[in-house]
Amino acid sequence: MPSTFIRLFTLLVVAAGFAGCLDDSVGQPRDLGVSIESVQSVVQLGDSAVVEISAQGQHLAELTLSWGDGTVEELDPMGAVELERRNTHTYDEPGLFEPHVRAVEISGRAAEASTSVEVTTP
Repeated sequence: MPSTFIRLFTLLVVAAGFAGCLDDSVGQPRDLGVSIESVQSVVQLGDSAVVEISAQGQHLAELTLSWGDGTVEELDPMGAVELERRNTHTYDEPGLFEPHVRAVEISGRAAEASTSVEVTTP
């Protein structure tokens, strides 16, 4: 009797797992895309610049954010197919900077986008 229960339970678990794989996101190619937008295009020196990043693709493997002043952040997308992030950075000097984001799928396909931030003195 216990072996029948175990077989039935195993069959139900496998069936439920398979049904979860029928989601449209599995096996369907997603267009790779990435965008970055400055929340404020002008910030004062000492204030934080804020960017919003969104990316989508087939199992994102890498997400790199370069702030344009030599600061680079490696953001782990953990294989996501879609993500949205908000990141902040404080610049050390005034100027015009170009934050840049690069997304790479597990297949190696990549997409890039950039925006601009002007840092002014108070």
